[in-house]
Amino acid sequence: MTDKFISQIQSAYQFSGESILLGAGMLDGKVFAECPVSIPLKTINRHGLIAGATLCGKTKSLQLTAEQLSHKGVSCVLLDIKGDLSGIALEGTQNQKLLNEVHLSGWSGSLKVILWSYSVSQIKKVLD
Repeated sequence: MTDKFISQIQSAYQFSGESILLGAGMLDGKVFAECPVSIPLKTINRHGLIAGATLCGKTKSLQLTAEQLSHKGVSCVLLDIKGDLSGIALEGTQNQKLLNEVHLSGWSGSLKVILWSYSVSQIKKVLD
């Protein structure tokens, strides 16, 4: 069953052209680094929806997508009603799970983040 899963994931995510990495295939709670899950960059301009129950990873999915797009030079506008995404502008602390994700993505570096606050009838730049 594991070999079939690996084969299906690897064949399903074969794209020509650039893509962004979202993560890796997971089966029975085990992550398979050899099964990268990605989206072709040329399809990112289409509508998308990230939905799910509380604590299922919606914010992390949005952060990861924005980080990957930024790494490819694509600007992003993220609307953050509750303020969950504002932490993306702060330097994070390292832990083994994070280091594994960074290693899996092959990414290194930092991102430029500009925070804006909507106030009455104007938009104010909060942090650059």
